[in-house]
Amino acid sequence: MAHFAYGELASIDTGHIGGIEWQQSLMARWLAKRGYQVSMITWDEGQPDGLGIDGVRVFKMCRKGAGIKRLRFFWPKWTSLIAAMKRADADIYYQNCGEYITGQVVLW
Repeated sequence: MAHFAYGELASIDTGHIGGIEWQQSLMARWLAKRGYQVSMITWDEGQPDGLGIDGVRVFKMCRKGAGIKRLRFFWPKWTSLIAAMKRADADIYYQNCGEYITGQVVLW
């Protein structure tokens, strides 16, 4: 799970540059090349849901700024995260960041 990784994975400029997005995109491609089914969950950057890029399926959450301040934590951010995790239907979920999403993934 790397919310900002769509730009790196799709090789397009989404206005966000970060090291973890690059690392997770490399890892996802590496695993997919070796035959593993890999999915990533990212913000909605206008991409179709379930898009395949280099063998990696990309499921989208809501747009980053969607919803009403203070309420968006629950809707649409948390609800869209859970919906994307259901669509990914993974055996293992990997999330790397120290913000509130860690707790949400653990609760899942």
